[in-house]
Amino acid sequence: MKRTRTVFAAVLSGLLLIAAGIAFAPAAAAASLTEVTDFGENPGNLRMHIYVPDTRPAEPAILVAMHGCGGSGTGFYSGSEFASLADQYGFIVIYPTATKQTSMGNCFDVWSEASKTRGGGSDPASVVSMVEYAEREYDGDPERIYVTGSSSGGMETNALLALYPDVFAAGTVFMGVPFTCFKNEADFPPQTSKCVNGSMDQAPQAWGDAVRQAYPEYSGPRPRVQLWHGDQDSLVP
Repeated sequence: MKRTRTVFAAVLSGLLLIAAGIAFAPAAAAASLTEVTDFGENPGNLRMHIYVPDTRPAEPAILVAMHGCGGSGTGFYSGSEFASLADQYGFIVIYPTATKQTSMGNCFDVWSEASKTRGGGSDPASVVSMVEYAEREYDGDPERIYVTGSSSGGMETNALLALYPDVFAAGTVFMGVPFTCFKNEADFPPQTSKCVNGSMDQAPQAWGDAVRQAYPEYSGPRPRVQLWHGDQDSLVP
């Protein structure tokens, strides 16, 4: 699942242009990727790296950008254009690193019951802790929190949008699968998983019910979503 698409920048930059409100002229960047080890509750045992541009508005937007299986936050930083876009438009980028080991390498947890539970003891709760850290430390705008990811990171994006519609304004999913698609960890490997091999077919109402049941008392607006998936994808068809 180590797949990086340069289209990430093209797709999300339009969204962020609107969200940023103020466009900043490109400048020589002195900012660098920094690891944060004490960002708060971390039940998923994720690592956190953050990129904070030197030039940004008083309340910058925040983007969470997540890698695919076998990847890392630092690798996603190097292999995507989000940091250069952050320099241009003044938003903050959080790059989580998954630590759950599977047959596909380290992947974000989207199979355990905890990963399907709001405030559960797994990766989604850790990512929300990272967002809260960025809001506290850099006066991030709580109305402009976004999330995106590739493959495993795209799957986790769907989980975050379902579990925390009050946190994220929008998300872009690349090569992902629906929230709650995996029954458990044994269902995760693509060689045997109905979810990954494209044969897990449910009615739209059923997929929607899974999202609504993730936070049943929520009645506010739902995050905007973009889904991107190549029709020649042989790994997650």
